[in-house]
Amino acid sequence: MICSFCQDPAEYSCDCTSNTSYMCSKHLGNHYRLNNKHEINVIGPKKFLFNSEMKVKLLNKIRSLKTQAKLDISKAISHANDLFIKMSGELKRANNYIKGFIKSCDDAIDYIKNLNDEIEEKEFYCPLESLLIMQEPEILDQIYGPNINLYAINNKTIQCDISNFPHCIFQYTFNSIAFSSQNELACNNGITKTKMHTDLSSISNSSISNLSISNLRKWHPSIK
Repeated sequence: MICSFCQDPAEYSCDCTSNTSYMCSKHLGNHYRLNNKHEINVIGPKKFLFNSEMKVKLLNKIRSLKTQAKLDISKAISHANDLFIKMSGELKRANNYIKGFIKSCDDAIDYIKNLNDEIEEKEFYCPLESLLIMQEPEILDQIYGPNINLYAINNKTIQCDISNFPHCIFQYTFNSIAFSSQNELACNNGITKTKMHTDLSSISNSSISNLSISNLRKWHPSIK
């Protein structure tokens, strides 16, 4: 259909007269100015206008998520650096002490190896002499060296929870599923985040398939 006011394709029609009128979007206002009771119809598929305010809100939301993600990773890097500095300092102190202790051991070994095999009697003996003349042999069991305690990191130092963006608005679903490095299946349905422990290394391939599919279907109905 052609616009009644020009030769452009018509986008609207109106049955206000016995003959249907056709208008393009530029001349719709011209038709409205006619003194008739209009019944405007859209030609072709129905169209919806995006809400401009919601579009702005969405863009601001994404920018906010992006900014927060940058801040979070900066905090994580700073946290990791602090841990590294602390561990490096503790390791350096332990290393320096152990090096000094090893040197003391070498010096003591050289000194004891070069001792004469006998000693003159005297009123008081130092612990080394008391030990070697068997006056106080229990001294040997009382000697101990430094002990380095290594503590496992029982709690996670850094954890990144999965996001449901951007797939939640581009794939029309708020469900997201991902395997973490901790033998966990992390599921996010847009409302809650759930983690299911699954040690895939201890079960067979067929069991993995059955376990994965049955659990994934609960969170992602599109999985067949």
